[in-house]
Amino acid sequence: MKKFLLVVLCFFTALSTAAIADSAQRPADNAALRYWMAFAQMNDAQIAHADAMRMDAMVNSGTAWDEKQFGPIVEQNKAAIETMIRGSRLPYCEWGLETELGPETPIEYVPKARALARLNNLYSMRLASIEDFHGAARSTIAGIHFAQHLAENGSFLGALTAKSALIPALMQAERIAASNRMHADDLASLRKAVSALPEGGLDWSSAARAEGKALHSILATMSAANASSLYEKWFGAAPDAGFHPPTKTEIDQLDRVWESYAKLLAMPPEQGEAQLPALQKQIDDLDQTSKIGIPNPARILAARTEIVKAQRRVKEALKIQ
Repeated sequence: MKKFLLVVLCFFTALSTAAIADSAQRPADNAALRYWMAFAQMNDAQIAHADAMRMDAMVNSGTAWDEKQFGPIVEQNKAAIETMIRGSRLPYCEWGLETELGPETPIEYVPKARALARLNNLYSMRLASIEDFHGAARSTIAGIHFAQHLAENGSFLGALTAKSALIPALMQAERIAASNRMHADDLASLRKAVSALPEGGLDWSSAARAEGKALHSILATMSAANASSLYEKWFGAAPDAGFHPPTKTEIDQLDRVWESYAKLLAMPPEQGEAQLPALQKQIDDLDQTSKIGIPNPARILAARTEIVKAQRRVKEALKIQ
């Protein structure tokens, strides 16, 4: 829990930096404004946890569409889904979070985004079940772009949220491609959307660097006078005896570790796996506070690898070289 709080704080600091860099972009082109509208239109209050689990099972397994059980839910949320689809065509996404609140920043958009991604996948499945493969492809392409927007300019929290949206969209792309019923134009559009994804679906190296810059900024604010109080605020407990704020040398070492982390996430999964022990050794050699702030690289690499595998399957289905 302590480690999670600092990771969340890094995420918001990284987003704040990205927002400043992108301030010249036109607000009307911000996809997040459309997505917030879609969240407001969502009518999923009556979806029980068990229903959500059944939806995920159907999306992930590709079992036959159940119109009786899920058709009404999709119909009630059609306006929200269509708003999301329109938003997915916009050029950038900035969520406008109150990053100055740190770990207390509201992130209600995360579960809403996951729910909307699920509904969109159900929408595509429903359309495919009535052989509207044009609509199914349109919805699935939007789902891929939506996932990319969820990760845009963010750190690992954004990337992991995007992963939960991207993999089901890739699985649905694989299924509708396997139908061999798509129009040539729709097939070309789907191939283009899948081909445009980097290996791993998202820019994991950029997420690592954003996380690293944020953690550097946070630790650099520590001094002998405030170190203990900041530690307790971030982690919810007093530091161990002998605790000291990271020195400049220790923070420089942390920066080198983050660069190694970012480079590992740019490698093919097999090569990244081979480099994982060396990276873990670098992390183990860090000071106590810096070490706590680094997410488990094996978990992050596994998340990226899961997307790579889904990409390889859908590229084979779409006959993408």
